[in-house]
Amino acid sequence: MNFGIVLYIMYAMMKWGTGFTALINKDFKKLLKKKNFTTLIITKDGKYGRSFTFNNGKITSKTGVNQNADLKVIWKDGQTAIKTMKKGGDQQVLMDAIVDGDLLFEGSAAVMMRFILIMTQMMEVYGIGPDKMRAGKKEKIPCCPEMQSKKSIQ
Repeated sequence: MNFGIVLYIMYAMMKWGTGFTALINKDFKKLLKKKNFTTLIITKDGKYGRSFTFNNGKITSKTGVNQNADLKVIWKDGQTAIKTMKKGGDQQVLMDAIVDGDLLFEGSAAVMMRFILIMTQMMEVYGIGPDKMRAGKKEKIPCCPEMQSKKSIQ
């Protein structure tokens, strides 16, 4: 499968998923509105790229390279990205990709943490996190409970 198509499907899922999750969960809605930022997901050779902009609780996306992105998520190549993403966000697989040099991050660490938090919370709400997939469970998990007791990422 073409990585450009995967990025578009990812955008469609994020747009629907973040919008619906924000409707049913006030804490998640607050998380989305807390900070505006742009993340670029791209291959190292620049062949495939898509930016995801979070602005006042809404997400938009454009194909191509946005040099002004707050965070760049750089994959070695499209096939490596697809293979890793198929693992459903398994943290060990992501760590291995980073250690092996298959995945690099450039830019704001705070934005990276916020982007990961948004994606993780959305996956947990829909029961598609790696722990749920391994256990075969599909139950919903309350979103963002840590925001009640800890300061959120700025």
